[in-house]
Amino acid sequence: MPPQSVDAQPAALHRDCVVCGPTHPFGLKLEFEVLQPGHVRAKTRLDALWNGYPSFVHGGVSAAMLDGAMTRALFSMEVAAVTASLNLRYHQPVRNDLVIEVEARHLATHHGLYLLEASIYQGRQLCVEAEAKFMKTPELGI
Repeated sequence: MPPQSVDAQPAALHRDCVVCGPTHPFGLKLEFEVLQPGHVRAKTRLDALWNGYPSFVHGGVSAAMLDGAMTRALFSMEVAAVTASLNLRYHQPVRNDLVIEVEARHLATHHGLYLLEASIYQGRQLCVEAEAKFMKTPELGI
């Protein structure tokens, strides 16, 4: 199956997201491709605006990219949900002078919670990985 863009109906609710929203005036605007339903990937480079230490992307920005990737993995399954828990492990700093690859995949659904994992790689080096649970909420309206 060739990669597709993420344009499922739930994504329309997310247009102003700081991570992946195309209309956010100062956002990262990550563009995710669907590798298969529940599995997405994006590649980007970030400038110094997103740094913590010189040449290193702020850890909170890395966390936000992983959270956004997992949200988009759910969108590729036509599911809109919010983060219930997020656990991160930082292995290496994410450099802003290298291509950043963000990938997320749905693992399972149990008792109304969606379980996902995500990672950031630079080259073949794992920089950050995350596991999260997402929950549907009536406030989303779908």
